[in-house]
Amino acid sequence: MQKKYQHLILFLLCVWALTACNRELLDIKTVANPSAPVLSTSLDDSPFHAITILPQDSANAVLSIHWTEAQYLADTSQGKLALSYILQFDTSSDFINPASIVFFGNVLDTVFTGAHLNNFLLGSVGCTAGEVNNIYIRIKATQKIDTLTSNVYAVAATPYEVMLPLKIPIPSDGLFVIGNATTASWNYANIIPMTKKDYHTYTVSLLLTGGETYSVLGNATGNPWLAYALPGGVNASGFTMGGSFIENSAAAGWPATTDLLSPAATGTYTLTFDFLTATFTVHP
Repeated sequence: MQKKYQHLILFLLCVWALTACNRELLDIKTVANPSAPVLSTSLDDSPFHAITILPQDSANAVLSIHWTEAQYLADTSQGKLALSYILQFDTSSDFINPASIVFFGNVLDTVFTGAHLNNFLLGSVGCTAGEVNNIYIRIKATQKIDTLTSNVYAVAATPYEVMLPLKIPIPSDGLFVIGNATTASWNYANIIPMTKKDYHTYTVSLLLTGGETYSVLGNATGNPWLAYALPGGVNASGFTMGGSFIENSAAAGWPATTDLLSPAATGTYTLTFDFLTATFTVHP
């Protein structure tokens, strides 16, 4: 019985201690108008806050971001409030769909390497590689009392394209279209060039006569022969709107191929060849 009373007294003492601590926390004085953090970066002195990320800088620090501490307490002599800071990036200054990184505690800066920033901008923020992207950065301080938002920092960022290995080597002399389905027919003087869209894709919009064959070549003369066609043994009529292609050349060992066939209806189509996936599409 005596042990039960001892346990009860110990329990009551613990409750009293927790209540006293909570009362002290409730007595913490906060400022009437807490000050939001102020954001700055290592781009402060660069024109238009511009940054061009280069592949050779992938392991180097390319962007440092700093922010001042959010001021919630009138008296910090007894310590500081535990905070979390949310660093946000967006392509819209309204931060409609921001990409966020959360820091717990009183962390007041972060550093991005070239690879980290490049991957974050392309994969999370939605930037386009090889182009200047206007992005906006801010920091939000959060805890139970309030959420404070910093100034918005505008940056002109140009990420680099991450070049993945190609399934089929892309021709160095360009890509061209010729054949019965085209306006060039088989006249090499009128061969139709395609436009290189990026490191792995060629595209062109052209008139195709319905139900005719055509060839896509890796040079403008057909000499040496370097073509891209359907694998041998397939029915081309099932791939008029796209499919997989293979290389037909001496370097590829002269594999068996099937000629490309245009869609049944004559019209203008956009032809796209992607050497990353070795696939092509034909869109009206």
